[in-house]
Amino acid sequence: MKKLCCFITIFIFSAALCVPAFAYNFDGGSLFSIDVPENFIETEYSDSSYLFENNEGDTLNISFSENADEFCVKNMREKELNEYKNAFAEDVKAVTEAYEIEINSEFLSCEKVKTNDGTTALMSVIKTTLKKDDRAETYYQKVYEFGGVKNKYTFSYSTTDEKKLNALDDSLNSIVLNEASFRSTGESIAIYSFVVLIVLLCVAGIVRFIRTPEKRRQGKLK
Repeated sequence: MKKLCCFITIFIFSAALCVPAFAYNFDGGSLFSIDVPENFIETEYSDSSYLFENNEGDTLNISFSENADEFCVKNMREKELNEYKNAFAEDVKAVTEAYEIEINSEFLSCEKVKTNDGTTALMSVIKTTLKKDDRAETYYQKVYEFGGVKNKYTFSYSTTDEKKLNALDDSLNSIVLNEASFRSTGESIAIYSFVVLIVLLCVAGIVRFIRTPEKRRQGKLK
């Protein structure tokens, strides 16, 4: 009897570990689709962006805009990747001055990757630490950027837990764009105008960081 109970217990735990994370397919106005984890709820949206959040404060931010500067990921070389990171650092300085808050941001990685449908994306992993007075908090972001013939798309997953940085990899790899990727025919590749968008995604964390003490006082956070 004890052996049977032990077997049942092992079976239950094994089954629990094998349960997949359920997701639903989100259609972004017929422009794209992505499998969003079931525990991420859409909390904000506009004509050009969507925000999903779980009950632990992790977020999935999706935004898109006209690809007026012909952002092209496939043709990006090491030179363009370095220019991209340098431009990001400069914009972070500007945000630091605007919010009067100390921001230390660094790229843990920045490279070209292919999603499951074969589309090339610029994938960046960014670590950002925010400091104000005696408070500090660190955010980890995994960002996928795509340049389409019509629009430029940014998908950003943000968490304060480094161990969960890869938690949405399946979702990010499930992205399908309903338009062809832009192919550059020239030598120069537009970068700088899009770096600002990534910095603004960090701002979302900054605003939350600033508002947290007030929410605690109001009893909205524990």
